[in-house]
Amino acid sequence: MFTLRGQRLMHFILFIWLVTQCGYTSGQVKGQDKCPEKPSGVTLTAEANLAGEGVLPCSLNEYPGDDVVVRFTWEVDGVTSNTWVREVKGEKAATLPAKDMDVDLFEKKIKCFAELKFQGGKFCDKIESDTITPTITCPALTPITIAEGETHTVDMKLNAPPSMYCNSKRKPDCGVDVFLELVPHVLDLKCTEQDIIPQAVLQTEDCVVKFTRKTWKTGLSIPIKAVLDGMKDGDRKIQLQVTVGINGQTPKYIECGSVEVTVTDEDKPALCSSHGDPHLVTFDQLTFDNQIFGEFVVYKHKTLPYEVRADQVACTPPWGATCNCKVAVRVGDDVFTFRLVCVFVFVLKFDAVD
Repeated sequence: MFTLRGQRLMHFILFIWLVTQCGYTSGQVKGQDKCPEKPSGVTLTAEANLAGEGVLPCSLNEYPGDDVVVRFTWEVDGVTSNTWVREVKGEKAATLPAKDMDVDLFEKKIKCFAELKFQGGKFCDKIESDTITPTITCPALTPITIAEGETHTVDMKLNAPPSMYCNSKRKPDCGVDVFLELVPHVLDLKCTEQDIIPQAVLQTEDCVVKFTRKTWKTGLSIPIKAVLDGMKDGDRKIQLQVTVGINGQTPKYIECGSVEVTVTDEDKPALCSSHGDPHLVTFDQLTFDNQIFGEFVVYKHKTLPYEVRADQVACTPPWGATCNCKVAVRVGDDVFTFRLVCVFVFVLKFDAVD
């Protein structure tokens, strides 16, 4: 039978043995066959570093503890590599640069896994993240209606940095470009054989818009301005064609399709005239007389190449007044002239718009 002192010695030896076999940290038993507390999940995101390069941070939802080793592994379309593994101690996250993967990540399914263990122990079951797939969100192909003089934006998005849409290790300047084209209506007016008076214009510096390390997250908003053309020409339907290009080692092009754009005519019709010796009525229906000899500009469009001039000379019989005896009409590069016997009844009338 042990004495009280002997019992205490046996209890102390047993305590030392338990500590040696299992150990205690923050009230949690640990050892080679024990697992740290399992976190609630793992989160994978696609980000860009300060240089604009794509990176893939993988993070535990909770801090694992100072004495816990975490092994993060990344996977692309079910395939992994020893170079896609990172081990950290006492940290909840690790980051893998996309260029280290040395693969084209566009439309690939990317995941990360986390395994936890105590120092010297074995890794426990894997915890899997959600899947990320770098894709391009094309604009909605629903019809657009814009009133003349107004602006509408076409929106496009990426869900990953542009450098991740191709193999950024082999193509460091990999990027995503958006090609835009407004196809004119068959009835659109022309100034010359080559120049079409546009119903709408893209308010961009170029017809190619690039996603940058800043705009890939916020998205591109491309403005389309319906032109107030000063013509009562009715509503017009045109097509906006959108194509996305990925300028990797082998360029890729994605046809987003065509968006129907209707430009509603907001021009208001008006009439001006010059008649008699001569009496003039303006577009806003003000009246006055001009009986001075000479050539005068009767009408000139503010922006388009339309102009009407009248040559006022003495009427027949000579009553001391002037009449419109010669008229010149300019449309673009063409000029039409009318020369008549100057009689009192010659009348000029012009339909135009505000």
